[in-house]
Amino acid sequence: PFKTGYYTLPEALRYRSMYCAEAADFQFLFYSFLQKRSVTVESTLAEGVYHGSVRIESGAIHDYFGVSKYYPPPRMGWEILNPLRSIATYYLGQYKKSGQIDIASMQKSVQYDKYDLSIQRNLIAAYIDSADPPYQEIIAHGKFVLDNLPPDRIMAGNSPENKKDLQYILSALIESYDAIQNRQELRRMLDLLERYFNDDPLTAKWLQYYRPRQ
Repeated sequence: PFKTGYYTLPEALRYRSMYCAEAADFQFLFYSFLQKRSVTVESTLAEGVYHGSVRIESGAIHDYFGVSKYYPPPRMGWEILNPLRSIATYYLGQYKKSGQIDIASMQKSVQYDKYDLSIQRNLIAAYIDSADPPYQEIIAHGKFVLDNLPPDRIMAGNSPENKKDLQYILSALIESYDAIQNRQELRRMLDLLERYFNDDPLTAKWLQYYRPRQ
């Protein structure tokens, strides 16, 4: 979905192809029409294998593709998804599908799931890559991430993607604080970048350039 964008239901029926998350969303929709209670869920079935499905009121997993039957029961169980995340992912898909800077889609995506690190990262990247970066907006979103998604927790996790997103957000904050000449916060962001990513060659370049400016 991050490359092609999500299908609408008519598109899914026409092309007879969809991602597991799309199938789960459509199942949830159909069950709602039938007044049957269900929730969309996701889990990590194996390293690098993420899967979305639906859990009905009895607790049974209705897996449209049947993928989960080929794996042991998920060690961490199935996580219930907020339906609004599906809307956020839809707009994220539109952004990825366009292949261009689509700030409007990313803003809508963040509105529906502001606690998703990758979504926040993509909006910040869209801002940074724009012709006239709105540094105050970048700072607001970056501060929200640091306040609500603690870096210590991210670094203690097992997701390389989350760590890369954090590194990018810190670099965007460094650029933004430098642009508005907030030396105190610039120094603090440089300290965080050095603390968490000291072994990364890119960090050395950022420190070499921005330390004299703090």
